[in-house]
Amino acid sequence: MYKKASLVVDYHLNNKIFDINDCAVNRDDYGYSIWLLKERLKAKGYELSTCDINRPSDSELVIYFDYPATGIENPSAINILCLFENEIIKPENTPSPVFDQFDYVFSWNDDYLEKRNFRKFNYTHKLNRPYNFRNYPGFTDRKLCTLISANKMTEHPRELYSERLKAIAWFENNAAEDFDLYGVGWDQFPNDGRLRSRVLNKLAPFTNFMKKSYPSYKGMVESKNQTLRNYRYSICFENASGYPGYISEKLFDSLMAGCVPIYYGAPNVADYIPEGCYIDFRDFTSYHDLYDYLIVASSDEFYSRQREIESFLNSERSSPFEAQRLPELILKCLEEH
Repeated sequence: MYKKASLVVDYHLNNKIFDINDCAVNRDDYGYSIWLLKERLKAKGYELSTCDINRPSDSELVIYFDYPATGIENPSAINILCLFENEIIKPENTPSPVFDQFDYVFSWNDDYLEKRNFRKFNYTHKLNRPYNFRNYPGFTDRKLCTLISANKMTEHPRELYSERLKAIAWFENNAAEDFDLYGVGWDQFPNDGRLRSRVLNKLAPFTNFMKKSYPSYKGMVESKNQTLRNYRYSICFENASGYPGYISEKLFDSLMAGCVPIYYGAPNVADYIPEGCYIDFRDFTSYHDLYDYLIVASSDEFYSRQREIESFLNSERSSPFEAQRLPELILKCLEEH
């Protein structure tokens, strides 16, 4: 008889979140670590299901992906909170006294690790080692630069959505032939959480004349990895800057495709990723300076960075970002409890 374990999420319910054969759930292997968590827990005697199947009130282990709107439902269970989203997206993920209710809190934020029940974790990825980019499109077969992200916006001093817009505008106005934009919603009004934007999107096509157009927009992608292989560089701006340890999937999407990321986000990214693997946006005073650097960068320099990326991904230094780390951390907590 398996013990019940509940995964509290508000998306991909009815255990859809574990279906690694569903491309919508597991595009670019995003869902692999969650599927692996279910498998590892089963081996330890727990049957993990989404909260609509195994209700938290009936479960011995409850895992929350981001702080739940309802709070803890079963104080007698082992309660683990995983803080994925940045707090500018989910303000409720900002640590507060209510977090003391959880037995363990997983956070990528290095500033929180001295708190009593906090544990360090990272965004994890299925690393298909060994990496060898010599069979990928070469330097001359790749277009210069791309940006893949959703069209979102929020108001916060640390947000980087507006910085992405500046990057898009500069390339469209100054180097359109060297830049492509992909992602969700660039043919709509931005997802800024406002009622006005939602209404305007629902009224399309009657409101199309009101929305901003992006000539560089090429649509959504079925696979980030396959798309990024066609570019030398990608603009990888996190949703926010100034949060130590905040290294989301954006950077690794680019690295795993042999595409050199232009990174802006975690101030201590060099503590985790070798500096030769990426271009630090903070090193440039303007987009013009950045472009001047990219356009004259030689194939030798590009391939040198690819070798750095290969070395990193194939080494133990990338292991904190491997898919199995999430189930390992949770199993370790169960052993300690």
